[in-house]
Amino acid sequence: MRSFRWKLQRLLDVTIQRELLLRSKLLEISHNLAGVRQEIVRRMAIQRAALRRIARQEITERIRRQEMFLRYAEAEEKRIDALRERIREIESRLVETREKLLKVKSSRETLERLGEEARKSYVKEQLRRERKRLDEIANGAFARKVIAARTSGAA
Repeated sequence: MRSFRWKLQRLLDVTIQRELLLRSKLLEISHNLAGVRQEIVRRMAIQRAALRRIARQEITERIRRQEMFLRYAEAEEKRIDALRERIREIESRLVETREKLLKVKSSRETLERLGEEARKSYVKEQLRRERKRLDEIANGAFARKVIAARTSGAA
């Protein structure tokens, strides 16, 4: 029996590669998102730690440091806001990539199902041909026996 060759196998292979690529891209985006979130947490922790240090100081020193801290905190809030905006952008890319991945995954599953159906159809056709060939051989053998019996019975 000949080996099965499906016309769309190359398309399936490319689709599988695209799915793997999108999965790795999704993982990369997720890591990036986690990194930005960690950066926000880190910056906020630094601010809280600075406030705690200021709160432990004497009143005259505290007032002077609070003024400096407020200027620092304002600039830091702008940085944190920029990071939050970056999070929104990354989340948007994440959603977009997930949607692409779902489409490619659906395509892959459809192609795999079509390939399996084509393979089953091929095997079924090959078995039908084999049965037909065996039937022809059996009919030929039977016909030879009948002819041989007639020729030997007529003689």
